[in-house]
Amino acid sequence: MNPRMPPSRHSNPFSTCWTGTQSAEYVVSAGPSIDRLLARLEQVDWRWQILGPHGAGKSILLRELRNRCRRQRVRCVEGFERLPEWRRRMLVAKWWITRQRVVVTTHERQPGLPIVARVRPSERVLESLFRHHTVGRVTPVSLGDARAAYRSKSGDLRAV
Repeated sequence: MNPRMPPSRHSNPFSTCWTGTQSAEYVVSAGPSIDRLLARLEQVDWRWQILGPHGAGKSILLRELRNRCRRQRVRCVEGFERLPEWRRRMLVAKWWITRQRVVVTTHERQPGLPIVARVRPSERVLESLFRHHTVGRVTPVSLGDARAAYRSKSGDLRAV
């Protein structure tokens, strides 16, 4: 790939037109399997958090869980740490008192909610995503280019 000429959005397999979280699939090697997480839900009374850095797959995992837990009426909250601390504490207390089922995504541990998944990006996840997004698509972006971008973006898969 010519570093002076970035690939077009149509030829770059990581362009947001191909990789938005609505079309992406959870890569199990980024964390525990969906079935394993669902089995653990009962152990933590259906109130828990998914922890991980930017671009690690938390939102994708949350969407997958939301789709699988429709009958259980689980409330899903993305980016929980963006709420003011007083609001987070109030919500957690309310969820425990009212026994509401909830899962939140966060970048840092939040008091009062067990961590049942730590999602971490890795080059193995990047390679899996690269293969998935380049099937049947001609692209000037090589796997080596994707790895270099991953390293330069400190492991943020969304920024690749």
